[in-house]
Amino acid sequence: MRIAARTLIISLALLTVSACSSDDGDPQTGAGKDAAVLQDGGEEADGTTANDASTNDTSEADAASSTDAITDAGSTTEDAGSSNTDAGEADTTTSDAGTADAGTDVEQDTAPIKVCNLGETKCIGAKLGTCGVFEDGWIESNCFAGTTCSQGKCVPVSNNLIIAFDTSGSMGASVSGCTASGQSWPSCDPTKKCTRMDVSKVVFTSALKKIDASATRMALFRFPQKTYKKSTGNCSQGFYQGASTISGEQSPGPSNQQAVTASSAWYWDTVFQTLSVRFPPNGTFQSKPKILKWMDGTEAIAGSGTCSNSSSLCKIVKGCPGSCCSNTCWKHTDPELRQTGGTPIGKTLFYIGEYLKNVVVIDGKSCKTTADCDNVNYTCKMDKPTDTTGKCKDVARTCRDTVVVLFTDGGQGNSNTFFAPWVQAKRLGHGLCCQSDKDCVGGTVDNPTVCKSGKCLPKSVITGYYCTADMKPCLTTSQKGDSTYCSKQCVKDPMPALTACATNMQNNVLRSPDGKPFGVKLNVVDISGATNLSGSMSISLAGNGQLLGIDASDPDVFLKTLTAVFDIKNKKICNESF
Repeated sequence: MRIAARTLIISLALLTVSACSSDDGDPQTGAGKDAAVLQDGGEEADGTTANDASTNDTSEADAASSTDAITDAGSTTEDAGSSNTDAGEADTTTSDAGTADAGTDVEQDTAPIKVCNLGETKCIGAKLGTCGVFEDGWIESNCFAGTTCSQGKCVPVSNNLIIAFDTSGSMGASVSGCTASGQSWPSCDPTKKCTRMDVSKVVFTSALKKIDASATRMALFRFPQKTYKKSTGNCSQGFYQGASTISGEQSPGPSNQQAVTASSAWYWDTVFQTLSVRFPPNGTFQSKPKILKWMDGTEAIAGSGTCSNSSSLCKIVKGCPGSCCSNTCWKHTDPELRQTGGTPIGKTLFYIGEYLKNVVVIDGKSCKTTADCDNVNYTCKMDKPTDTTGKCKDVARTCRDTVVVLFTDGGQGNSNTFFAPWVQAKRLGHGLCCQSDKDCVGGTVDNPTVCKSGKCLPKSVITGYYCTADMKPCLTTSQKGDSTYCSKQCVKDPMPALTACATNMQNNVLRSPDGKPFGVKLNVVDISGATNLSGSMSISLAGNGQLLGIDASDPDVFLKTLTAVFDIKNKKICNESF
């Protein structure tokens, strides 16, 4: 095209030379036609516009016509556009077409397209894009370790931390060595009491205050509890009563439902009985002070309106903003963690998992605006500028960790049923039943979880046993000094024995709305001080996490343990693909 265009220009120029003379017409008329051509082709490179061409000296243009026409014909856009007036007068139609085409073709090849301003930055997925020195494109670079790109700059990646707090009745047991004076209702200052619950509140308060809330997003779950409006409360129960499930799972609700969707009213209407503090949906929601409020020893409840339930044990009643009991709608204005009820670890882990996949890890959720995502880590992305509906996306998903810390004073009895503690732990950390490796998550880089005979299991079995002291592989027959020796219990890996599956294959592992599976790390902090921690060990192994066994009677070690388990280390590099 370039050669053809220049050949055409040369031919036109020669034709012009042979056809033109000094008295072929008004030179200014020819200049006016050239001006129109220049207006079509754009400004000249040296700043000379079409108007400048019309004011050129006529005699100079005539004198240069024979030589310049040929020279200019083979030159750049700027030269082609500045042909003398006589050359443009010879054949108006042909000259206009040829000059415009030639100018346009050459201009596309030589003129740089500006796409940004020097020094400007923007996010390209999780990477930082910086405008290049020629302002014609973006230079991509990874953010520093532990950071991702947000609003045109690299910022720290915030990880997700869920605290699952044991509120069973056994948390009311006395802690040995504690000498704090007891108190009676309503004065329940945890610093002046010696129960496991009170000592835990004091240590948790200190540990939580050390967490950087901008780097760690927090939520608080407890074992299911319902409001219980007795005539007066006490420091053990307050105005709560423990339950094995949230109210929505009781008649007429769907007992033992294995999955929750956005429309599962039975779950969302009563999840507050186990979800104490939600994750921050935006930058204004401060979860840490809300969690600390559950541990300060004070509690208040207020009634608003009447309802139909004379029992002291509240239930969910339509039209009641809180819970209905004693024919009054009650709601906690100052909540508190209380020790009352059993130890439904399995159900609590299930409720946590369903919350995570519906609210926390929501890639692929339909949205019209970012506000629809209701999650500070997500933005609403459209495939095309003309789209009105998009999908929620977290560009830092691959390097954002989600950790669940189960804090307990002893494990619930295990079994090989779907809602058993270690089965639900395996669902969170690895996945249960599978059809391919893509249905499994977790493990390590060296030993990932894969699909074996329809079950999610480690790719390689090392010994089949783990030591409760450090969670390293061990053998029950090893002697002191052997590499597989365990100073405490050498616990059999529970995962091969877990054969329970969800009724629907999709529910065997947590999946975000886009259908992609994800896993969490389930760490167990057991403060019972028991010599046999095999129950808690099995839960942490199945949950792809760690067991930290401590004694509540040693607050210093207790605090160091919590501080360490709450310190979630960032991954090195965020990648947009996952």
